[in-house]
Amino acid sequence: MIAWMGIWYCVKIVREGVGTITTWMIFELGSIMSLITYFTGERHSIVSSITNVTDGVFITLILATLFAKRRGKAIVFSKNEKWCFKIAAAALIVWAATRTSWVGVAGFQAVMIVAYWPTFERIRRWEEAGAPEPIETWSINAVVAVMGVGIAIARNDYVAMLYPLRAVVLCAVVVALIARCKKRNSDRNIQA
Repeated sequence: MIAWMGIWYCVKIVREGVGTITTWMIFELGSIMSLITYFTGERHSIVSSITNVTDGVFITLILATLFAKRRGKAIVFSKNEKWCFKIAAAALIVWAATRTSWVGVAGFQAVMIVAYWPTFERIRRWEEAGAPEPIETWSINAVVAVMGVGIAIARNDYVAMLYPLRAVVLCAVVVALIARCKKRNSDRNIQA
């Protein structure tokens, strides 16, 4: 499912220009932090963290597709996006300085939560006919994350559960925002 979602999202990037590059850049940083902190901890399992591992692969693929689609054009970041990068960098610096897995896990969660804000901002400002993000991809991502929570719980690996649990909540927020904005835009078209 994650493979399908990642490939589908890349196709949407190429065909429809969806995707918030800032979100995916911060996701990449967060994914790397997460994998390093989880696998350097005392208790780790590739099965328990399968959502995290496969996400890392597809985040890299999505980010590469977004950069390729830009064809070398400069990226202009909003003030909020710059703040997101600063928060992500601060979490990375604190983790690197302490080298403790719990600081890394907490910092990683902070980075990944911050990574969603540029997407929230882009959806909130959306006024056009086409959605800035594909609702089906984010919905599938939420479902996959629910499965990841189940796997981690079944294996009693509560640290591995944090990654997909956060993803469930934030992907659901993205889906709700897209649905709300689609309805708002539809209502405006009906009134016009």
